[in-house]
Amino acid sequence: MDQICPKCGTVIPESSINTQAGIAMCAKCKEILTLAELKEATPSVSSSLQAPVPASRFCKQCGKSLSDKVKFCPGCGALVTASASNAATNIPIGLTQNVNPEQSKVQTNPQPETNRSKSKLLFGIIILVVIIIALLTPTVIIPSYKNKKANEYFTSGIFHEKNGQYDQAIKDYSEAISLAPNNGIAYNNRAYTYFLIGKIQEGLIDANKAIQLSPNSAYSFDTRGSIYRALSEYDKALADYTEALRLYPDYATARMNRAITYVWKDQNMEAFESDRKRAIGDDPKGAANAYVDIVINWFNTGYYLDAVRFYNNALELNPGDSRILRLKAEAEAKEK
Repeated sequence: MDQICPKCGTVIPESSINTQAGIAMCAKCKEILTLAELKEATPSVSSSLQAPVPASRFCKQCGKSLSDKVKFCPGCGALVTASASNAATNIPIGLTQNVNPEQSKVQTNPQPETNRSKSKLLFGIIILVVIIIALLTPTVIIPSYKNKKANEYFTSGIFHEKNGQYDQAIKDYSEAISLAPNNGIAYNNRAYTYFLIGKIQEGLIDANKAIQLSPNSAYSFDTRGSIYRALSEYDKALADYTEALRLYPDYATARMNRAITYVWKDQNMEAFESDRKRAIGDDPKGAANAYVDIVINWFNTGYYLDAVRFYNNALELNPGDSRILRLKAEAEAKEK
């Protein structure tokens, strides 16, 4: 009759027992055992080796099907407990189901696949948000090479304008505009340069374009205001200066320009003093620029008297300014 090894629980077949010598060897743990040490196998174990038994449990070690009454696995000899085997397979005791334990674990634990689905969904949402932001973000100049070249020409125009090289400044601003046709500030600067050399109508066209492209630019309204003043359209000039101050309340140049225009229009000295004091208090250098604009207005009409006096007023507010000093020298030469 089959016996069970008391050391590891492995079934020792009757054919492996030497009844004459009274000993047997366990095939698993290699222990030499006496007949007295062996345990008689239960009939259910012996029969389970001969024919399949409906299984309600599985061995946790080798996965072999087990009957309800088996205490040791006939395949590997491992001790089998009802709670452990049934917990591993999620099969209630007494029910028969031919399910592999590993398959059962995969089927009852779908969480990793769910997490992967959530990760894919989150990644897709992030990509969608990035695309929407990219589509909604405005670009001023495309491509970036043109943007860089336009900035180079624009910077060069400012340099030449400040140094009185007005024709070259206009060429530079024109190049910047050709590369960046939606750049309102380039139109504004070219308009002001036209104003400086007396090309008032050309300046007005550029100033209108600058405001069309940049309706919130206080500088463009100030430029057009000076052009309207040169055309003796004082109401339009005052309206533009006022709009510039609405957009930029501390813009001293626009405030000083408005102060002077009050005098030119109807000798409104009260309004003049109010704006003049505020402009000088906010930004003396900015107020000095307005004195430059007024002299330019005079030069454009062929009037050179008092130009030096006004430039001296500007230098009191902005001592040592190279542009004002240069313009003053030019005015002194014309007065002689």
